Amino acid sequence: METKPKPIDYSKHCAQFLHVPVEKTRRNFQATTQNAAHVMSGAKFQQTLKSPNPALNRPRRNEAVVTDTEFADVLAADAPGYTCTQIFIGRSSLLADAYGMVSTNEFVNALLD
Repeated sequence: METKPKPIDYSKHCAQFLHVPVEKTRRNFQATTQNAAHVMSGAKFQQTLKSPNPALNRPRRNEAVVTDTEFADVLAADAPGYTCTQIFIGRSSLLADAYGMVSTNEFVNALLD
C-alpha cells in the first residue's frame, strides 16, 4: 500500500501555534518530523496494534494525578547523588511512580517521564 502526501493548509493550524503568521507555522512543520501520520505496520490500517513510531507507544495515564516531593537529609545509597524524590499517584488507579532527583529543578524531567 502506498500513501501520497497531501498539501498542508497551514492557515488551519495557526490556532494551535498561538496564531503566529502562516509562514512561521509552515517553517515549524518543516522543522519537525511528521512520521506519526504516515506509517502503517499492517496491510490495513485496522490491523495496526502498535505504532512503528516509538514515541506513540508510551503508556499514558489518562486520569488525574497527585504529586509530591519528598526530601532527605542524606544521599540515596545506590543512586547518583539523589537527595529528593518526586512521587506521582493516580487518583483512581492508585498506580504510583517515584523518580529520584538531585534538586527540585528536575521536576519537569520527572513530569515528562
